[in-house]
Amino acid sequence: MFARSVGRPLRVAAGCLAALCAAQIETHAAAAGREANAPRASAGGRLMWVFSDDLDLIGDLWADLPLTPAAGGDIVLGIDTRTTIERALSSFAFALDDLLYDVEVGWRARRSPGALGFAVSAGQRGRERVDADGQPWVRWIGATLRNTDGPLLGAHDQDHAPALAGWVTAGVAVEEREVSADAVLRGAARARLWRRLVLDARLDGLVDGTHLAADFEIGPALDCELTGARRVGFFLRYLHAENPLGAGSSGLLLGFEYEGDTAGRVSAVEQPPAIDGVVGTGGGEDGRLAAQLLLRFTSPRFFSSLHAIARVDANILTAKDTGDLYYFWEVGLERPLDGSVAGIYAYHRSNHELAEPNDRVTSMNVIDLGISTPDADRPGLRRPRSRRGTLEGAAHAGYVLDSSFGEDRHWHVRGSARWSLRPRGDRFGPYLRAEAEAGDADRYAVAVGASVTAACDLEIQFRSDEQYASRDRDAFLALARYAF
Repeated sequence: MFARSVGRPLRVAAGCLAALCAAQIETHAAAAGREANAPRASAGGRLMWVFSDDLDLIGDLWADLPLTPAAGGDIVLGIDTRTTIERALSSFAFALDDLLYDVEVGWRARRSPGALGFAVSAGQRGRERVDADGQPWVRWIGATLRNTDGPLLGAHDQDHAPALAGWVTAGVAVEEREVSADAVLRGAARARLWRRLVLDARLDGLVDGTHLAADFEIGPALDCELTGARRVGFFLRYLHAENPLGAGSSGLLLGFEYEGDTAGRVSAVEQPPAIDGVVGTGGGEDGRLAAQLLLRFTSPRFFSSLHAIARVDANILTAKDTGDLYYFWEVGLERPLDGSVAGIYAYHRSNHELAEPNDRVTSMNVIDLGISTPDADRPGLRRPRSRRGTLEGAAHAGYVLDSSFGEDRHWHVRGSARWSLRPRGDRFGPYLRAEAEAGDADRYAVAVGASVTAACDLEIQFRSDEQYASRDRDAFLALARYAF
């Protein structure tokens, strides 16, 4: 059921990543000449405490990815997710309520300074019940007007930001499931009140006839600007929830957000503060589909050499019997070393079923120590100095705090390795990649692939995970992975 509901947007995203890889296979000189005027990818995350009867937390992740130039603009892939958390299961685990998502692909005109930007796109807006039955969605085609670039509302550039910045998207519903809608209407606005104090407003609605059912947020925020067109903000908002594809509960929101231009080819570990990530998608035997959205947030340095990191890796894997939604969370303190980085981390992994009743959520929480080479798992071409290539990787060892698998083993190890061979020009860099985790529940993946650009990998992968809810806990997949 889940595969049918999101199969089309996942296949569209896979096609976009494949097209991106093909479009970026060009000479290094041509690419370098284009980069100066090319728009930057941007991403962000938000965590909110909710003061309501039904929800405790809401977490947002989003990415805005200009893929390739096209006719005076850019082909753009947008991914926006919101996870609602109903209640705490224990000190370390939570019950997820819904996964809200919007995936859209379109063309965005290049915006001149002071001009109004324009874009056309098609997308799917949906609500996947987690560990429960239900998956309403709407597919739409529409247009966007904006006076700011990307999802940022001008807060990162006070000298040139308009006093009122924002965007609005209006679209026609072309297909829907478990919900009635004729159109979609979304938008955001930011008004600068005084110095770092701003007023935010957000609208996310469906139009059915003459009725608008919308989630509406409004409230003040305190912006703190960082280097590299990035910002961190702290906010208090009121959420009025009526959208059937929205949060589902009204209340006060108290939270923080971190957003901005992504690190691109620059290592987020070596030059904090930064945001970077990976988006991946593909498929395999028996119609299985896979998707990944990984974001890593790196703080500015403090005490001269330390920085904090938060890494959120959200994954979907479909099967004939159910769809798996699983997360890897990592929060820690890191210190760069000579050619590597070491740190202490709180690590969490959890697994849920999408749009299927499930009375057993599995999770594991670990505290561990680790050492890794910078950006070892990041897709893209390497330039090995040796004819034998270059070996990168990560290794972690720690103690299991709690586990859904009986805590038979209190030790826990995890790691990854990538061996990149010398590329042939700028178009083909073969590699072998592996990752594994052992302890109370085991998983592993092995892959062979090729980097076809500085940011894109194509690979064949076999993965196995004891934590999958599906009866088939092995998957053989063809994947495209893109770093931003």
